[in-house]
Amino acid sequence: MKIEIIVFKGSGKYYTSDVVENEEDILMFRPEFKEFIRSNIPAKISDGYIVIKDPEDVDYDNQSFHYALYKYNEIFGVKGYATD
Repeated sequence: MKIEIIVFKGSGKYYTSDVVENEEDILMFRPEFKEFIRSNIPAKISDGYIVIKDPEDVDYDNQSFHYALYKYNEIFGVKGYATD
């Protein structure tokens, strides 16, 4: 699995991004997907948004479709603690 994680500030202004890979595909509705995001996020901020998308060069024969928008606290909780 190969996805891009993009972090935006609470104002909606772009902050940073990174492309990360995992040997196995993780479906977006699985709890392990949020854990993967928590473990690989390129920056920890107190408030904002996280966009998940597939890079342009992804091989859909070997992974599922990934596009999502999360509020930062949906992934880390209000004070930066993990939530599911």
